[in-house]
Amino acid sequence: MSACNQVFYQPTRKVYDLPIRHQFAYKEHRVAFSKEQNLVAWEITPTTPKVKGTILHFHGNAENMTSHFRYMLPVVRLGYRVVTFDYRGYGFSDGIPSREGLRRDAILMIDFVHEQKAYKDGPLHVIAQSLGGAVAVAGLASRPDHKFSSLILDSTFASYRLMARSVLDRFWITWLFQWPLSFLVTNHANPVDAVTTLKIPTLFVHGDADRIVPLDQGQMLYDALPSKCKHFLRLPGEGHTTIFRSGHPNFRRIVTFLEGNELCQK
Repeated sequence: MSACNQVFYQPTRKVYDLPIRHQFAYKEHRVAFSKEQNLVAWEITPTTPKVKGTILHFHGNAENMTSHFRYMLPVVRLGYRVVTFDYRGYGFSDGIPSREGLRRDAILMIDFVHEQKAYKDGPLHVIAQSLGGAVAVAGLASRPDHKFSSLILDSTFASYRLMARSVLDRFWITWLFQWPLSFLVTNHANPVDAVTTLKIPTLFVHGDADRIVPLDQGQMLYDALPSKCKHFLRLPGEGHTTIFRSGHPNFRRIVTFLEGNELCQK
């Protein structure tokens, strides 16, 4: 069971890129989760005269923040400060990844953002991609008094067990065993359960040709969110985590949501 749960995490220690190579300054923070172990976070600073707000970014399951931070550069260029971090066992962070460990990492980073006086210069937002969405939802549900004003979930799944079943279904050698094997994956901190406690305005983004996280997973998560301030942006013919790629025609929807939360103003 432990081995099956671990397949969700594919960390590396390799350094793929740095914000400075894209002409953005960044500051490194170390956030302790035990006496001798730390998460490492980057605070990427915009070059605009005014900071519009702070975004806490939760990246996907593979590699580490040194490859994933590039998804956030379009919002940094617009004037948003981005705080991204390595989960335990990823990149520069200590430890070994686990579902409960990553939930605790989410809580730790939520608290970290709340404690920074410098971040009071604008609203707080969360952008979470793929596995990062599951981690962010669990963390926000554990901090019902959080101060984030919006949440964007990009290509996020609803159920760990159903995701495992979907992966097993793709390969002929495991297709026959997808049901029994999927029950070795626990549903602790399941996004579809945690999201039912959230009241935050949320934008869901999902490509209907996503072969990593099927569209119905994102739809299930959307349906479970009780908030009326929600919207599901379906991207026809697109795959996994595409909206933050340079020049995406729907990126303006991200900007509009961050700037106004118009869903709650109607």
